[in-house]
Amino acid sequence: MATTQSPAPLRNGPRDLAVLPYTSGTTGLPKGCMHPHASIMHQAVANGLVNGASAENVVLAAVPMFHACVIATRDPYRGETVKAIVVLRPAVRGTVCEQDIIGWCHDNMAVYKAPRVVQFADALPLSGTGKVLWRQLQEQEGI
Repeated sequence: MATTQSPAPLRNGPRDLAVLPYTSGTTGLPKGCMHPHASIMHQAVANGLVNGASAENVVLAAVPMFHACVIATRDPYRGETVKAIVVLRPAVRGTVCEQDIIGWCHDNMAVYKAPRVVQFADALPLSGTGKVLWRQLQEQEGI
């Protein structure tokens, strides 16, 4: 039956359950392993620091975001610099500012990969398979 009601906004904290993978283990009995949001964020950051990660992946670990895309933008001093275009989850809109993301990225990324400019957007252009059309955003930037 169709409904016109919108779902309530999610209000997840760092200790709330994020994923619950199951395995049969070595004993054959099913087991679940509870991973809270803090654990998932820790793993994402640690993986990025150890293995290296793209700027988009590290930015997504910074705050609860829906999408992020990193492109080049003009810089009067450097010629070009890194710009992150970010779509925040509705539950965190208005609680995160551009400087929060820039500061977190500078603390957790190589200096040349960290964005110096952050722009919030309502949505990013996506392909039919759900990939961000970064070239379209780059062309709009005029570089």
